[in-house]
Amino acid sequence: PYAMRDIDYLEAQAYLHGNAVGKYAHQLLAGPLPWTKMRRVRALLRLAEKFGDERVSQVCQLALQADMIDVRRLERMLQLPPPTDPEPPPAKIIPLGRYLRPPRQYALPFASKSKDIDKEPS
Repeated sequence: PYAMRDIDYLEAQAYLHGNAVGKYAHQLLAGPLPWTKMRRVRALLRLAEKFGDERVSQVCQLALQADMIDVRRLERMLQLPPPTDPEPPPAKIIPLGRYLRPPRQYALPFASKSKDIDKEPS
């Protein structure tokens, strides 16, 4: 396929690694003189073998959204650690008020009223 400059074969090989990888290869081969970019597609296929189809497909999808068609940059993106899910924010703790009074200060003085209740009316 390389000697015959078969770009359809390379594109089909890229689609075997995932839909996004195939679309990325199609974008690489688009335009005039597509056989000049066959090495880039082969480099893309090697990246899929090295990093795995799923990871390369995710990065290709991201690159296609940004319209970034460069295999070297794609390789640098793959060398970065995979993104992790963000940690949930810590629970909000309401600090105690600076001038918060203890509950005993809110107690009503029932002592004087209780003396009145104990006495029976005469």
